[in-house]
Amino acid sequence: MVLNINRLDFCKKMLYNVFTMKDYKTRRVEYAEWGWGRAVPYFCATTLHHSTELIRLERGEGDIYINGEKYALKKGNLYIVRPLTLHTYRPTSTNAPVVDFVKFDLRRLAENSSQIGNIGDYLHFLNDKNAPCVLYGDSIRYNADKLIAPLFAENNTREQTQQAVFNMLRTLHEHRKFAESGTITEERQHFAVQTAVEYLTSHHTEQIKISDVAQLMGYDEFYAMKLFKRFCGWSIVDYLNGVRTIKACELLEQTKDNSRQIAEKVGYQSASYFNRQFKKTFGITPSEYRSNVKSEHCKV
Repeated sequence: MVLNINRLDFCKKMLYNVFTMKDYKTRRVEYAEWGWGRAVPYFCATTLHHSTELIRLERGEGDIYINGEKYALKKGNLYIVRPLTLHTYRPTSTNAPVVDFVKFDLRRLAENSSQIGNIGDYLHFLNDKNAPCVLYGDSIRYNADKLIAPLFAENNTREQTQQAVFNMLRTLHEHRKFAESGTITEERQHFAVQTAVEYLTSHHTEQIKISDVAQLMGYDEFYAMKLFKRFCGWSIVDYLNGVRTIKACELLEQTKDNSRQIAEKVGYQSASYFNRQFKKTFGITPSEYRSNVKSEHCKV
């Protein structure tokens, strides 16, 4: 079986706070990073960062989870991920979504923006839990392309980018929900899932029980599993298997260890169970993966 190596090149770099998506092209300036990426067909790790990220669907099918809410990815919509907000993708078919994204350091971008429209006046809005995470293209009063397309124009001048961001923030403000602010419970849930994701990533080599994760989150097992899946799109067990199999890819490339040795290093007690989980995730066995990696290197 021939594996699409490019697909796994970015898959293996998706782990929370350790790996980032690599199958994209990107351009960076001091206040922004533009790029595109394809969601991993079988496992996308949950992540967060300090930037404000804007996302639009280019092609493919899937969902995006933002702060515990699931949204169907649809062309024409703008998806907004606020700083330090848990988010991830979940493909809904083999046609995994390809997205354009831009990450802004809005405080830097806001400098000297008053002549265009003071971005700084809206920065507090990023902490407003009632602000929408999605601007639906068909709900925007004027042409959605005129609002969204300039945000992803990587060759814009700083002033043009400032104008595009100002228009976006102003529209977000117009579409905000008038409701009570986020509760302490919601903040606690976010922190609990963030803690669980960090724990599963950094302790994946250990024998982890659902009860351990639930205790760490501060909830009973049933609620902890339900909450984790709501934020991450995966069960705790499936997420842990995803972390382990992606780490296994790295060891298959960088070492000569056999499957049993690699299984032990990434936290599996059984080599046969490791082989089954690896094939479930990537569609091939560990030995087939290693053979394909070697053949790709020979071509280079």
